[in-house]
Parts: sequence; C-alpha cells; structure tokens
Amino acid sequence: MGWSITNQGNSFEISYQAATASEGVVSSSLEWWVQVILVLWFPVMITIGAFVIWWFLGRDPKGRGLVVTEFEEPHQLPPALLALIYKPHKATQDRFMGATFLQWARQGIVEIVVKTAVHPKQAGRYWYAEVTKKRSLPDTALPFERVLMEGAFAQGETINARLMSGFSLSVKTSESMYQELAARHLFEPMSTKISWMFLLGALTLLVLAGFFTSPLAIVSTLLSSVALFVFGALLPKTTPHGAVVREKVLGFYTFLRVTEVRRLEELFPVREGVVQQIPEFLPSAVALGLDARWATLFEPLPERITPMALLSKSSSLPKDGQGK
Repeated sequence: MGWSITNQGNSFEISYQAATASEGVVSSSLEWWVQVILVLWFPVMITIGAFVIWWFLGRDPKGRGLVVTEFEEPHQLPPALLALIYKPHKATQDRFMGATFLQWARQGIVEIVVKTAVHPKQAGRYWYAEVTKKRSLPDTALPFERVLMEGAFAQGETINARLMSGFSLSVKTSESMYQELAARHLFEPMSTKISWMFLLGALTLLVLAGFFTSPLAIVSTLLSSVALFVFGALLPKTTPHGAVVREKVLGFYTFLRVTEVRRLEELFPVREGVVQQIPEFLPSAVALGLDARWATLFEPLPERITPMALLSKSSSLPKDGQGK
C-alpha cells in the first residue's frame, strides 16, 4: 500500500495503491477476533446476570446450624416433598414418583405387583413393578398427588412403572410440588418462578444451538445454556422457616441411614409377586436416595433388587436369571 506520483507533461498524476494480499489477511483475522469477542461476550453477560439474580434473590438463608436426629417425617411432609426440600436439584422424577407410588400402596390406594416381562430391546426378561389403581385419592390428597394420579393412570387402571413415560407429567407434578412448598412458606414463590425461567431459557438455548452453523455461535449458545441451567438448579430459595425444616429433613435422613434393615425385612414380604406390606419409612427412603439399604426386602427374587430398580425407568434393568 502506498502513494505514487507520475509526470504527465505539464501535470502530475497522484494515485493510491490498494491493500496487498497480506494486509487483507490481517483485516480478516482482525474481523474474526472481533466476532469471537462479541460471540463469547454473550455467555459471559448471561452468566454475570444469572449470578447477580441468584446472589440477591436465590441464596438460601442460614438455618439454626444444628442437625438433630428426627424419628419421623418433619412436619408430616409427604416423601416426595421431603426429597424436594432436601436437595431440589436431585429430586428426580423417578424419586418422587416411586416414593409416591409406595406411599399410596401403604394407604391401599394402589397395589404393587412384582412381575417379569420380555425386554423390549434386549434378549431375555426383566423384573418390574406393575401398579394398579384400587381406589380414588381421599379428599385430603394434595394437588400434586392429584396431578400425578391423573397423569399416571390416564391410559388405564394398571401401568408398568418402568415403561411409564412422563416428561410432561414430571414437569406438571414438579411445578405443583413447588407451589405446595411455597404455600407452606418453605420456598420463596418468586425464586421458584425464576428457577423455572432459568431452566426454560437453558432448554430454549439448547434447542437453538441445533439450528446454528457457525461453531462460534454454537459454543456461545451452549455455554449460555449451561450457565442458566446451573443457576436454575441452585434455585429456588428457601425461606428462613424452610432452612430450619431442611435441617430437620437432614436429621430424618440421618435416622433412615442408620436404621437397622433386618428389623424391617420382616415387614415387607413378597408373596406370589404381590407386595404384602410396605415399611413405614420405605417411601421416604426412596425419596431421599436410601433405598439401596432395602434391597434385601425384595427377596425371594433371584437377585438383590432395590425398589427404584422396579419403579424407575432410568435405572438399569435387572434381568430375570431364571428366564421365566
């Protein structure tokens, strides 16, 4: 690039030489870096914004700082709600649905029968829990229980708990459970709504990433989605009362974790496939992730099977070794 002067007799011609190829490369490189900065700035701003919202609206208050062993469900909370207030981000669909089915079985609302069936995708058979509706929910049933009952048994009175599909049902039930906890002044209602907005935003960005062709745009969208998902999982915020109740749930969790299993085995016989009686604390143990300690309760099945292995769609399918 430069200036040149040419003598044209009595006059001079001044011309300007265009940029060279190497300077064009520099310009393209600069433009690429500008795009990188602009694209990556989006997830940075999303992360900062989500952090600020969480800092002011989503941080849990401190409880008493003291955990005392509890020998029954705090405040008579249903097992599903125990799971949600204990660790909201780990209260999976399988946990609260399985726990609620077991609670209903204790109340005589449903009957659980252990059966085997041909695996839909693999050779052999597997164990599963068949849940049959025996009667309607009582008038005292909570709203989330009614949502789950109507959705789970929408296609018939008997379902295979392992094959029950329910993303939409899970979302509706979870939303109703959060509303119940907010009504009991255990969760802040506003933080619950923000949590759903964050998770919905993360899902939307994840879907949008599939329509982009630019690698930078895809990376930017995915990073933004991860940021919203992380902060959405940290919400909702408990109230000061909810923080105290969470400590009580932890005390109940401690009690369940050290409970002598042998004493409970006698209370949970399986005769001709039908679960005869369910221990009082088994639904809560399933909700809080302690059901592995009750694996032996399903004898005389040919192997150790936890309650969630029979009620959960996501857990590994236990095979019927006898090939019946």
